Amino acid sequence: MSEKIGLNEGQLEDYVSEIKETLNWLIREANVDRALSSEAGAVEQRKLAVAKTEKLIEFIRKACSGVEVANLPSDNLRELRDRALEDATRYYEVLSSGELSAARALHVSQRELSIMASSVRKLVEFLSGGQREEVFKLFEQHQEEPPLIRKVIELKKKARRLEEENRKLKEMLEGVRGKGGFFLDPLEEEHQDLMKELEALREENGELRRQIDELRRGAEATAYQSLLEENKALRQRTERLLEALRAMRRRYEEQLQELTKEKDEWRSKAMERTVKTIEDTMLELRSQVESLKRENQELKEKLGIAPTKKDEEGSYEFYFS
Repeated sequence: MSEKIGLNEGQLEDYVSEIKETLNWLIREANVDRALSSEAGAVEQRKLAVAKTEKLIEFIRKACSGVEVANLPSDNLRELRDRALEDATRYYEVLSSGELSAARALHVSQRELSIMASSVRKLVEFLSGGQREEVFKLFEQHQEEPPLIRKVIELKKKARRLEEENRKLKEMLEGVRGKGGFFLDPLEEEHQDLMKELEALREENGELRRQIDELRRGAEATAYQSLLEENKALRQRTERLLEALRAMRRRYEEQLQELTKEKDEWRSKAMERTVKTIEDTMLELRSQVESLKRENQELKEKLGIAPTKKDEEGSYEFYFS
């Protein structure tokens, strides 16, 4: 297949160049000594290093995007790509950690930077060397286009082949035109037939392109409608949950009111019982006191030591005071 989908050699060279340049900058500039000696300071140097690392990860993904899109069976390239992305992501996480100061992050991340540099260089070496041909051979051998796209590509190839045959026939016609034209009529007829077939192929190509566009628009519309339905279902589910929560809250409030009412009633009854018990006890005590007073008076009268009425009243007043 002459057409490469997702990546071409010129783009690959550009991405490899960007990866090299960005990696060299990080090795040279993303360290605490360089940051402290620069006018920008450690904070700005760290921000710039974080941005450069994001770009590096983006360039690595773009350089390998053809492999990702086509799902090519290049285990070596996949392994190098995954390792480079993993090491670059780990370096990015340490460098941009919110728990570290700018200077500390630049210092601590040096180990991750060294590991990342090693894996990225291996990937760059693979993409820059003779192995690069493997990538584009894989593109040519393992592209699996949808049927309509494959049909369009086949029609393009057939159209180019017919155009080439047409060009050769024209050259043949020009070569024999002055030498006698007794066999020119069949060639002219074949030429006309080829031109008609070419035109028909072009029309079919255009129709297939329109069908592809319609399919894509239909897929987008279907996806959008599916998202709308899913969103509606989520809204309905949220409303049901909110209503259930409101009902639960009402039940809890009613139960709390009932418990509070029961508590107040119990407290009131308990106080009534306590007061009644105290009153009963006081009455009983008074009864006992009166009984003891009478008994004491009787004993004193028998012994002839009964106090005068005035002394007796004073003693009891002292007793109850």
